Amino acid sequence: MKKVLLADGAGFFRFCTVLAALGTWLFLAPSSFAQTNTYTLQFMGLPTGSIELTQYIGLDGKLKPDVGGQTLRITVTPPLAQPKSVVLTVVVAGSGSSTTQCNAEIARATTRAFQIPANVATMDLGSASFTGSSAIGVQSSYTNQPCIDALKDKMTSGVFSIPAGIYTISATLIDASTLRALNVGDPNQPAVIQISGASTNEAILNLTSPQNGDQVPSTGSVVFSFDNSMPGRLLAFEHSSLTQSQEDATRDLNSPLKMLDVSVTSIGSNQVQAAYPGVALRGWTAGKKYSWLFLGSVQGSTDVRRSAVWSFTVVSNDPILAQLAAALMSSPDPIGSTYNNLVNSGYTLAPPGSNPMYLQEGDNGTPRAIDVSQVLTWLADLARRNVQVKAVVTQ
Repeated sequence: MKKVLLADGAGFFRFCTVLAALGTWLFLAPSSFAQTNTYTLQFMGLPTGSIELTQYIGLDGKLKPDVGGQTLRITVTPPLAQPKSVVLTVVVAGSGSSTTQCNAEIARATTRAFQIPANVATMDLGSASFTGSSAIGVQSSYTNQPCIDALKDKMTSGVFSIPAGIYTISATLIDASTLRALNVGDPNQPAVIQISGASTNEAILNLTSPQNGDQVPSTGSVVFSFDNSMPGRLLAFEHSSLTQSQEDATRDLNSPLKMLDVSVTSIGSNQVQAAYPGVALRGWTAGKKYSWLFLGSVQGSTDVRRSAVWSFTVVSNDPILAQLAAALMSSPDPIGSTYNNLVNSGYTLAPPGSNPMYLQEGDNGTPRAIDVSQVLTWLADLARRNVQVKAVVTQ
């Protein structure tokens, strides 16, 4: 009779899923269950070579509970005459790992008591054994979250596999009634998985231009340049407001404000010219803020690698407006610093006429409309006199 077990979302086979990732999913070894019975434990389906992180750890920073194909086989010689109630504890630890947070105990889980049936020579424990109402379940568990977080950070920066290092898995089978360890001195413990540096495959997803914080002249087209070592999708989104964060603007890949969604199959340095009408889904509008990123596809998996997110604004290509922007940017503080802070937050100068500029001298002065040339002269005079300036920004 074979019974296949998996982990519950709680910690054990979340933890066990990392086990296989880190060479986990390892359990037990030979010992004596009674004086006449010997228990041999064999780990089946352990990973070799490069072990993909995304198979075991989600971008939510949790261990996945649904890793299949890896089991612990308990062989009882001779088969038991009566069922035996036991508890299983599994510990995963790392040493020499290039991820220093994982050079310690990584995960531990202790099951609830379960029975090894009578008259059964082998019993297989896999991920399904720990899910559902009739599953074994986990009594207690521990996860080294800094280690898991560090591995998740590697995933988001493009690391395919478990970092180089030595990962060990130790298992102890305990008599549930006497609490005595049954597999003391097991020659198969601990199981060791060594991952070489060659198994760490970094994905290159570098954005080049428009750079983060750029102001792109309004021409009806934006040119995106980037480097990618894997195929994927180039995406860009319009912000709902100038103050919306990059994360919010790019969270929904099917957002109605999506500007660009281009499949990229070529590897290396790439460039996409996103004109509208054409490649771009909507028109690029002066005064709007946009964020863009690259999503790399992992071959044979639904997981993706996500590049950094960069933002830029589209501005009028009016030469007088450009002259004003240059003057504001190079003005002495507080004018220069205020303007640069606004630009870095995504604000832009509106074309003359669409949003008139007003000058008010003193708190009780009367506002009067001024043109660009007057603003330049006025700023130069204020800088010379070191006069305090109050700015009002409109959208």
